[in-house]
Amino acid sequence: MSSGSGFFTGLLLGAAAGAAVGMLCSPRSGQENRDLLMERFPELRERAPELLNRAREEARTRLDAGREAYVETAEATRTHMTQELDERQGEATGAA
Repeated sequence: MSSGSGFFTGLLLGAAAGAAVGMLCSPRSGQENRDLLMERFPELRERAPELLNRAREEARTRLDAGREAYVETAEATRTHMTQELDERQGEATGAA
């Protein structure tokens, strides 16, 4: 998934969250807010599952990439530190 579509998904989800907070703080009754929402945003109800699935998949992809980078970096660091330790012990043994 490109970063542009990820940004767009985040933008849509952020807008939905902002609208939800706005409705919770609204002076209208819950029923009035629900009626207004259904009147103005019928397509949101249809697209919400798709957007949620896309956001989950992107989060999963990024989490997997982060884990992979962590494992690779940890292994490279471990290898480097082992080599350094071996070299230093070799120097100390040779100097003695």
